[in-house]
Amino acid sequence: MRIVPRFRRFQPLTALAALACLALLSRLWLTWPAALPRAVFALVCVGAVALPLTAAKPHLKAQTWPVMVPALAFVLPLVYLLYKAPAAQRSSLQVTLAGLLVAYAATLLCGRLAGRARQLDRLVDKDSIRHEIFNNPGAGLTGGAEQAFARMSADAIQAVADLPATRILHALLTPVDPHTAGASVYRVEHAVLRGNRLALVISRNFAPGHFAFGQFGALTWNGRHFDGGETGVRQAVAAFERVLPRSMQVRGFVMIHPADTGAYTFDPAREGEPTVGDSARVREEILRWLSGSSPVVDRRLFGALLPYLQHPG
Repeated sequence: MRIVPRFRRFQPLTALAALACLALLSRLWLTWPAALPRAVFALVCVGAVALPLTAAKPHLKAQTWPVMVPALAFVLPLVYLLYKAPAAQRSSLQVTLAGLLVAYAATLLCGRLAGRARQLDRLVDKDSIRHEIFNNPGAGLTGGAEQAFARMSADAIQAVADLPATRILHALLTPVDPHTAGASVYRVEHAVLRGNRLALVISRNFAPGHFAFGQFGALTWNGRHFDGGETGVRQAVAAFERVLPRSMQVRGFVMIHPADTGAYTFDPAREGEPTVGDSARVREEILRWLSGSSPVVDRRLFGALLPYLQHPG
C-alpha cells in the first residue's frame, strides 16, 4: 500500500532554488559595475523579497498593483543594469542575470506548490490518513430507523476495508452545482475509495420483490415504478464526477434492506449502470470492482471528499 502524494512535498526544492538565488545575488554583488550605484542592487533585493510576500496575501493578490510594484522593482533594475553595464562585463552579467531569473522563477513556483502541499498536509495528516473508516454511520439523520439502516449498511460493507488502501467515509451530501438553480442535494450513506475508484452506496428499505433500474434511471419494483424508486444514485455519481479529477472512476450502488420476509431478486449489473442488490451482493460487487484499482491512498482525492461529510447533529 502506498500513500500519495508524500508529505512535505516541494519544500526541499524550494530551499534549493532559494539558495541558488542567494548565490547568484552574491555573484551579482561581487561583479557589480563600479560606475553604477549600489542602490540599484538594493532595489533588486527589495523587489525579490516583496514579490512572494505580496503574492502570498490573498487580499493583495486579487489586485494588480500590489503585485506589479515589487515585480517591476525586481525586473527594471536588471534591465537598467544590462543597458548601462560596460561592454566588457555585459556577457558575464547576462549569464548571471539569466540564471538569477530562472532560479527566482523556480523559487516562486516551488514555493507556491509547497504552500498547497502544506494545506493538504494539514487537511489530511499522517495520523488521520492511516485510519480506514471515517465519520459515523447515520450522521445527520434524526430518525432512529434511518440511523439503524445506516448502521446496518455500514456493518455490511465493513469487510471492504480489509482490502489494502481502502478508505470508507460515512454520511455524505452530494456537491451542489453552482450553475444550476435549485439543484437537489442527495444523501450518500457510504463512499468507498481505493486508488482512482470511488463507490457510492445509497441505502433503502423496501418490501420484497424484483428490483431493476428502468430506462429512465429510476428503480423499478416488480417491473413498475414506485414511490421511492428515484434513489438519486445517478445524480450522486454525476455530482461527484463533476468535482473530482477526470481520471476518477465513480460508480453507484443501491443497497436494499428487507422490510419484510419474502424473496428479493435483482437484475444483473450492466456496464456503466448503477448496481442494486442486497447487502451481500453490493459488498461483493464493490470488492470485485475496487480490486481492479491500484492499492494507493491518494490524499488529494480523499481530501476532496471531506467537505461533503455530514457531521453528527
